[in-house]
Amino acid sequence: MQRLATTVAIAAWIGFLGVFSVELAANALAPGLLAAVASYPWPQEVSAQFGGVGAFLGHLPPAGELAVSAACLVIVGLFARSLILLHARDASNRAGGELSALVALAAVAVLAGASQLTTLPLLPIDTSGGLVWLAIALSIAAVVFDRLVVVEPAESDAAEAEFEAGLSALAQRMGRQAALYSWPEQEPTGARKDDRP
Repeated sequence: MQRLATTVAIAAWIGFLGVFSVELAANALAPGLLAAVASYPWPQEVSAQFGGVGAFLGHLPPAGELAVSAACLVIVGLFARSLILLHARDASNRAGGELSALVALAAVAVLAGASQLTTLPLLPIDTSGGLVWLAIALSIAAVVFDRLVVVEPAESDAAEAEFEAGLSALAQRMGRQAALYSWPEQEPTGARKDDRP
């Protein structure tokens, strides 16, 4: 699979923001639903997953939660678009996929900055620390890394043709050099000039 680093980073952001968007929308449309689900006597493995839900819900009015949920869904859509374009057969769309991923990461950075300035939980992570900024920086680094490392098939074919032409020219030159600097063939001892073909 090409562009593995970018694909993993984008898929992580899709899951992270997608789940948060659904949680916000569920809390805005049915207040108390997530708290009721979390208070159900689940097995220990399941109930441990609900520990961080409540910390990020209920700080905004329902309209605010729906707005942040919609913003997260738009960002998820941008990330999904970038994945589709990055793995399309047509190589001309891949630059658009990279651009879409960078725009979505910029939108996440704007949400993180707004969350840090307003102290409202606009992302399901504490933005006062550096973790969200590290995740954004690593995601941008993944996109740039894949851009530098991946060679498109058309570029690969052109480079291979250029390499083959260079080898052919080198072989011809070596043949001419060998002909110029080779020793003349010597007559076998005891042979007469009349015996030569």
